[in-house]
Amino acid sequence: MILFGIVACFVMGMAGLAIVAYIFLAVTLAPAIIEVGGLNTIAVHFFIVYYAMLSVITPPVGAAAFLAGTIAGAKPMRTSFTAMRLGIVIYFVPLFFLFQPALLLQGDLTPLLYVLPSIIAGIMLISGGLEGYLLGAGLVKPWQRLPLIAAGFAFSFPGPMTTLIGGLASAVLAAMVWQQNRVKPGLA
Repeated sequence: MILFGIVACFVMGMAGLAIVAYIFLAVTLAPAIIEVGGLNTIAVHFFIVYYAMLSVITPPVGAAAFLAGTIAGAKPMRTSFTAMRLGIVIYFVPLFFLFQPALLLQGDLTPLLYVLPSIIAGIMLISGGLEGYLLGAGLVKPWQRLPLIAAGFAFSFPGPMTTLIGGLASAVLAAMVWQQNRVKPGLA
């Protein structure tokens, strides 16, 4: 149902009417997700708003990216794909707060002590895997990129077991990347 909601938010937001998309989906989709999933009401509504707004940089419409490309004198479709590539991590963020309402300061806030740092580190790992450069470790080899993305996503997903497994896998992968990029004395 959440995937259906994501698609609906994008399709309706692509018309350039993100506010209308939110109003329509808040009346039709939000009650269904809240009832079926038992999720936090504010988190569900924020999820809908967030994805409806993301459609402004997502091709093939990408109204904001097309406008920025036109102003900059760049190709609009290329600008839209570049905006999406640079902002790819923000496509995952609504899923994080949908399943952990403490990120929106709702409910019990004690999970923030481990969830927020793990999400920040996970987002850095996902970005490192997507861009091919891990901050503090160096260049990521092509075969390490997909495992790094998966480990970063597992590490940042709000759940104790996935955070633990993702954290261990992320630490191993980050150590491998750092080891491969370490400059050996006398060879520099």
